[in-house]
Amino acid sequence: MRLYVVRVGELCCDPGLFEFGADVERVHVPVHAFVVILGDGSVLLVDTGLSLDELRNAFGPHEIVEREREMDAGAGVIVCGRPADHLLGRLARLGISPSDVSYVINTVDDFVHTGNNALFPDARFFAPGERGSGGRLGDVGNGAEVVPGVRVLDSPGGASPRQSVILDLPQSGRIVLCGDAIPTGETLLRDSWSGRFDPAQARASALRLKAAADAAAGWLVFGSDPQQAATLLRPPLFYE
Repeated sequence: MRLYVVRVGELCCDPGLFEFGADVERVHVPVHAFVVILGDGSVLLVDTGLSLDELRNAFGPHEIVEREREMDAGAGVIVCGRPADHLLGRLARLGISPSDVSYVINTVDDFVHTGNNALFPDARFFAPGERGSGGRLGDVGNGAEVVPGVRVLDSPGGASPRQSVILDLPQSGRIVLCGDAIPTGETLLRDSWSGRFDPAQARASALRLKAAADAAAGWLVFGSDPQQAATLLRPPLFYE
């Protein structure tokens, strides 16, 4: 099993939005999709990232600025994307076509995490919260294994349902994809949950994810941490 971390856009926002605690006017937060090549060669995606075309339709015209497309998505957030960030292009460079994707796990249902879902009509989807009983939506229990080596764990505490993903890789060991449950390492370090819809529940979810990582000497990938993002392996490099 292999894990590729691919950039599919960027958010430029007020540091307080993700509780960075940074003494800067704006922070640039990379948006990722995670590509997992399973043991049988099938492909699983964790989140599909931003769809700039979808955002253009939702929020109106955009501008081309230094080869980046920027758009005001509300709440003081500017959405940025370069042509190279398109998910289909990122997958193509890994030799993956949309029809190769068998599974998609969305950690939360919003435009940052589900923007390109429609590109994978044949995939089986695992969505947080109400999953439904048929069609493309897979129904799995909390903590259940979706496929060998991949588990989902409910991470409540936000205004909408959230889930995180636990990967057990043969060599790299356990990697926990936190999603929005733990946006940054500083959030965990400061034990700061006051901005969450349900702070107590959000804190409990974060501690549960940390315990899952610690139980296997693993580590956490935070949902919106630009400092950590700069240290992650990028294709063609991967975790295995």
